Amino acid sequence: MGRERQVEDTNGDFSTQARGLPQWDRIRHLRLIHAPRAGKYEKGADEEESSNWHSRPKDYVTAYRHHFLQKRLYNQKLHHTHAVELLTFLIDQALDLGGPEVLKVLKSSTQTAVRLGIVEFVEAILTNYPRAVLDFDGNGHSLFHQAVLHRQLEVFELLTRKVSFPPCGRFLEDGEGNNFLHLAAEIRPADNVCGPAMHIQRELKWFKTAEKIVDKRHRNAKNNAGKTPREVFTEQHKELVQEGGQWMKEISSNCATIAALIVTVAFAGCFTFPGGTDESGLPILSRHSRFRSFVYTNAVALVASSISLLMFLKMLMSRCQEEDFLVALPKMLIQSLLWLYVAIACILLTFAASLSLMISNFEGASGLTWFGVSAYILCVIPISIFGFTYLRLWFEVAVGKVFM
Repeated sequence: MGRERQVEDTNGDFSTQARGLPQWDRIRHLRLIHAPRAGKYEKGADEEESSNWHSRPKDYVTAYRHHFLQKRLYNQKLHHTHAVELLTFLIDQALDLGGPEVLKVLKSSTQTAVRLGIVEFVEAILTNYPRAVLDFDGNGHSLFHQAVLHRQLEVFELLTRKVSFPPCGRFLEDGEGNNFLHLAAEIRPADNVCGPAMHIQRELKWFKTAEKIVDKRHRNAKNNAGKTPREVFTEQHKELVQEGGQWMKEISSNCATIAALIVTVAFAGCFTFPGGTDESGLPILSRHSRFRSFVYTNAVALVASSISLLMFLKMLMSRCQEEDFLVALPKMLIQSLLWLYVAIACILLTFAASLSLMISNFEGASGLTWFGVSAYILCVIPISIFGFTYLRLWFEVAVGKVFM
């Protein structure tokens, strides 16, 4: 009966189902909500579907793959559900025992869960022990302050939903007069970021998010030191902004050098054809099928590298102000790297096409030889290396998500 209940629960709301799963599994879980079931093509389905089973092998493979992934996600969600049930049971047992020592452990555990962003634990505590929201740590920070200070947006939203009264008074300001926005303005060490520029972007995004949470009258409020949240942010992130600007300029300088080299090679390729030219100035190998590939890839490499070079030069001349790291500089960086990637891929394909033309002409073969195929395959290696090297940076900038 319990297993049937769990199976029924998998048809519920996506946000509830996916909670507790890794990020990529959440994405796959979303895709599987309306996926076909493998059982539709198994023995015992209706007669019409069974008669078409052998005529749709591709559909069956797709359904089986979805069924396999669905089963894996189901098992993960089942383990997560059992863990939450065990947590609720332990909290109930601890509250039944009572005593100051037990409550002290619950207080410490709740504050740790808030700092680490364990939403299920915080929700279970607030459901069974609502007075936990009245606890403060040694710095005078409530659970609200700790959620903002440690960039735990989901926990903060949970607190605002669970608590019946709005944050005010001691819940709004800590012992030093800092409200939520002052705490959001404090610099925090970043984990798993590609560089200082991405760090400052993440800090800016969180600060902008916190501004939407705090009431307008508190955005310019001063703490006991007489500083507004914006002044605290600028003061604490001054060195990080300088490091981010230097990091951006170093990447731009190095990549601009590569783009300039590709421009030079691609421009020379417009006038120097493999095999040379005849007396009339026409390329000797122009009738080969791969000559068009040589011309097209060389032209694309020239255009892409020129665009990339101009964008990197623009980044080098940028002043790298604080607000530039929010959208302008990361957007320009990802576009420049994409154009550079296209230029590198095309110039390597141009090299492969040129080499293939020369070998084919030397061997007297009209088609693509094994050596030509090998040249194209070898070009994939540096293209893949460059792509995987900057894949994480591309993903982080393109998604632009705040990881709290």
